[in-house]
Amino acid sequence: MSNIEESLKDRLERQKKLNQESLEEVSQEFITGTGKLLRDFNKKIESGSVVINDLTDLQKIYVVFRDMTSLVQTSSAGSGGYSTPELKGSEMSAFSKAVPDAKEGEDEVDISGLSQEETEELINGVTDAMNSENEKEANSN
Repeated sequence: MSNIEESLKDRLERQKKLNQESLEEVSQEFITGTGKLLRDFNKKIESGSVVINDLTDLQKIYVVFRDMTSLVQTSSAGSGGYSTPELKGSEMSAFSKAVPDAKEGEDEVDISGLSQEETEELINGVTDAMNSENEKEANSN
């Protein structure tokens, strides 16, 4: 390997490490801030200044709590390892359409080779599926 290749590889590795450290720092700040917001919100509920009128209100609060719990568990699960939530059925279907090479059961799928258009299709498809799932959950309560 030439000096240029080694230098480039070293720079890429340093940048990757910095990016990971930044992600961890921002994630921890987000977890801390959101936890404070949830505690403050709970105090408002207990004091009666915020009233939960129906199950839809409670369901919205639960979704935030569930997602934050998942994020905290994921971030503390291993050596700074962060992962995305597991995709549900319709979300996985949208993902499979956008990334046909993805094999079921794989922990990681390389999407770096996707074009801008394919990336947008992937994001839009999964987002639409997530929104549909959330609507179904909200309407079922």
